[in-house]
Amino acid sequence: RASPDSIVPSVDQQMTVLARAAQLGKADCVRALLHARASPDRCAPSESEGRTPLHFACMARSEECLRLLLDAGADPLKRSLPDEMFPKGVTPMSITQSKAVKKLLRPVIAAPKQQLQQPHLPSGLSSGRCVRSSR
Repeated sequence: RASPDSIVPSVDQQMTVLARAAQLGKADCVRALLHARASPDRCAPSESEGRTPLHFACMARSEECLRLLLDAGADPLKRSLPDEMFPKGVTPMSITQSKAVKKLLRPVIAAPKQQLQQPHLPSGLSSGRCVRSSR
């Protein structure tokens, strides 16, 4: 049986299953993986410059994945690794162009630090299933 934090190959990088689900905006998969105790902040060793599943959810503009990850304790202030374009790394907030995603992130970022360190499972996780979209 695979771990919910397993690494999967992608076209140009390796990433966790949770990061890939967030990148694709698959909220059902994100919910199921979080229910199986996948780490909301885990990066694969070579994962796209240290970006977390929350970074990928923001890039995908997936509000539902974003909510699930935040409810599970994902760190909205975690920076990616520095690179030539971003010498200080990027946070999930700075990587998205979506106003709706930024609106969701702002109150979480403004919350006192102790609130950010109290993860809990999103409601309804027990019924989460990972299914292929028919889109």
